[in-house]
Amino acid sequence: MKLFKMLLVVALQNSCHAFFHPPAQKRTYVPPLSSHFSVISTQITDKAILKKSLLDINDQYTIYNGPTTIIGYNKEQIEVDLAIKQGNFHDIGFKLNNNAYEMVTDLQFWQQNVPPDVFIERLVKRYTLNTIYLTCREEGFVTENVHEYLDTGVTEIVVSRYDH
Repeated sequence: MKLFKMLLVVALQNSCHAFFHPPAQKRTYVPPLSSHFSVISTQITDKAILKKSLLDINDQYTIYNGPTTIIGYNKEQIEVDLAIKQGNFHDIGFKLNNNAYEMVTDLQFWQQNVPPDVFIERLVKRYTLNTIYLTCREEGFVTENVHEYLDTGVTEIVVSRYDH
């Protein structure tokens, strides 16, 4: 029996270049034509990991599996694949577009404790970590230790696997 250990060091700051192919340009708010909804692009592709990552950020979220409809200014509506309930009835949605989820919301009704760009940054970090954990588990590795260095944004993950 041989023990294999692997140390994964993930520097997760503005985006996760090591694990995703970032878009050619910086993430921007792109409101659709004649709508008050804002769209924020991501490289998130897995709905189950997206949902888990949202609950990791805030385990008090009520999440609706779609398709469901969210409401914006002047009762405008858009159908999304997943939504986070907000107390003001103007929820935050995630819509699959070109194999990646976009966050869709009317920013004037944003009720989170952080601005949208910080929210997305935290979500992408959790999504990346959850993807790494899942991949390691599928490859037979066990997570031994996780250490997050808050001052640098680096997360260190130690995994191991016994090979028979």
